[in-house]
Amino acid sequence: MSLQLRPFSKNQSDALARRPVWPLLAVAIAAVVIGIIALGQYVWKQQRAMSLEQECRLSRDKGDWAAVTRLAAIWADVRPHDADPWIFLAQAAESQGSLQRAAEYLDKLPNIDPKTIPALLERVDLLFGDLGQPLEAAKTCERILLIDPKSIDAHQRLTFFYAVTLQRKKMVEQARKAIEASCDIPETYVYLIGADWITLSNTATVNDRWLKTNPDQELYRVASALGYVNAHGLEESISEEEAALEIDTPRQIPEHEKRLTSYLNQFPENLGLLSYFLQQASTQGDSDTVARLLSSAPPEAQSDNRFWRFKGWLHAARGEDQEADQAFRKALELNPYDWATQHQFAGVLRKTGHAEHAALMTQLSAEGRSLKKTILKQPDVRSIPATVLTEMAVYAAKCGDNHSANRLFARVREISQSGNSLIYKASD
Repeated sequence: MSLQLRPFSKNQSDALARRPVWPLLAVAIAAVVIGIIALGQYVWKQQRAMSLEQECRLSRDKGDWAAVTRLAAIWADVRPHDADPWIFLAQAAESQGSLQRAAEYLDKLPNIDPKTIPALLERVDLLFGDLGQPLEAAKTCERILLIDPKSIDAHQRLTFFYAVTLQRKKMVEQARKAIEASCDIPETYVYLIGADWITLSNTATVNDRWLKTNPDQELYRVASALGYVNAHGLEESISEEEAALEIDTPRQIPEHEKRLTSYLNQFPENLGLLSYFLQQASTQGDSDTVARLLSSAPPEAQSDNRFWRFKGWLHAARGEDQEADQAFRKALELNPYDWATQHQFAGVLRKTGHAEHAALMTQLSAEGRSLKKTILKQPDVRSIPATVLTEMAVYAAKCGDNHSANRLFARVREISQSGNSLIYKASD
């Protein structure tokens, strides 16, 4: 059965004609009145906001921060989606010596205002700096990147945070995100290529400062200790070995090793600590300790190339060449720039009759080690000259990371054309 549309009957038409019109008029009038009221409120809020802004500026110029706080609070209530009142409140709090309150005000900034990102970057610097709340700073960087994925400054600060706290996997992931967003700067590639060995010179001092406000934080305690070892451990070990030989007494365990051992007992699944002691044991040829430490590694070690390298070393030490081959390949899959794995893999390849592949790995390892020395001679990660960047791009291509290599070659061309040592430099 199909439904058909039928015309109104005469009685229905008459009924419609007799229906009163006033309810419809009342609705229309109400809508107009509501619109007029809304427009009036909008105009009033605009005028009120302009008046409050002017008063805030006058009070700020006079240094009357109490008045600024009072007026900006009213302004924020009138126009909560404007950034300016929250910025005034933060300035007033900072000028009155309350940096924490300033950071809290800046956290209330609306995402839609174009002034928000510069102000949020100020919040990041407060949190990384005087307030000593780096985890909150990192969250703010992530918020900025949600608002604008192409914020070079946010990419730079977040990558630095992961680098200085020795969160190497996150550092690499963030570097690659910056490259994908075309927010890469020269130091981005230092973090990428130097994932296994780059330790910033201020690692210990920065983490020591953060420890003052976060004394029980494992992340900063371990990073500080490992940063100190990277900066001073080798010289101390050499001097102690020489002293031991001169006075014919057993070598004393360096103080920093005692500290790291204590930390490993407290944080037995810390990847940075495990990697440090695995490196020590493998260098000394202690396969039993390597096996023990590998067995205690947490599940996340499966995505860390260093642990596959140590696993490969252990298999090779036991004469298990096939297993070593597989482990080294996995390590290079996770980090194609791992020149230590390239070197050890070459030995297994030669042993198993793959001379040509072994020669390639040996060459890549030598180039990676040489590039590491070259980079570490630079004054800082922000001052990498174009010649070194070109070497890095060539090495990236040889290691099979063609996307990063092409991006870096493009950056080098831009640097050469501009005549500057840095291109797309983030603000200091």
